[in-house]
Amino acid sequence: MLRFVIIIFLFEFALSANYKVYVNTSSPVRTVSDKFLSVTLDTGSSKTNFSGLNFSFITPLAKALSPAYLRFGGSDADNLIFQENLTLSNEFEFYG
Repeated sequence: MLRFVIIIFLFEFALSANYKVYVNTSSPVRTVSDKFLSVTLDTGSSKTNFSGLNFSFITPLAKALSPAYLRFGGSDADNLIFQENLTLSNEFEFYG
């Protein structure tokens, strides 16, 4: 019981503390590549042929953020197989 009271006391003390943070913006500490920005699609969307995604919104967003990379992420990303196709198509084809 005493541990519980001490934990509650420390928690309340931490919430009541005020901090001032000053950031020196005169020069950058680190820089990143211009290609750092990316657009990520969750692989869970691929199971439904990306239904529900508004590509008329995503395409202009990706162009505005360019240069950028299209990244597929999520739990199933390790199971994706990409096949190079030299023809352009508006349809998605999934294998698996």
